[in-house]
Amino acid sequence: MPAGRPTRTTLTQLQVQAIALMARQGCSASSVQRQLNLSASTWQAWRRGELFVPALNAAKAEYEEEVWSGLRAAAGSAAQTLVDLHADPAEKGSVRMMAANSILDRSGYRAREKMEVAVVQPYQTREELVQALSALPLDLLHAALASRGSAP
Repeated sequence: MPAGRPTRTTLTQLQVQAIALMARQGCSASSVQRQLNLSASTWQAWRRGELFVPALNAAKAEYEEEVWSGLRAAAGSAAQTLVDLHADPAEKGSVRMMAANSILDRSGYRAREKMEVAVVQPYQTREELVQALSALPLDLLHAALASRGSAP
């Protein structure tokens, strides 16, 4: 700030409006500048100032906590809705099945992932087996043999 001008210790009403638009409504900086008819130099001065950015970050964090708190508060009734849908014989089978899947997923009983299994053919000859084993590191072979009790 120019010499002789006191440093602000509080946000202006326009800054409070800008913070509300960004933190609570998700408006972009350019959208806020247009809506509040702010010049680029005013916006830059706010961004460089000591009050605006910390206040914006605090407002975003506060709003995010409010949203998560609301979701946590609704979780119980949402879970009960799933249980009710699953248990209602009047519901379509597809609705009951989706409710059951949701209940299982959220309870930790997820569907198993598809697994690819490669079938390994046994070695036809002793030489093939020796060739395959010779490609393995010696310390691995020694450890395998030691675990069987037949160290070299």
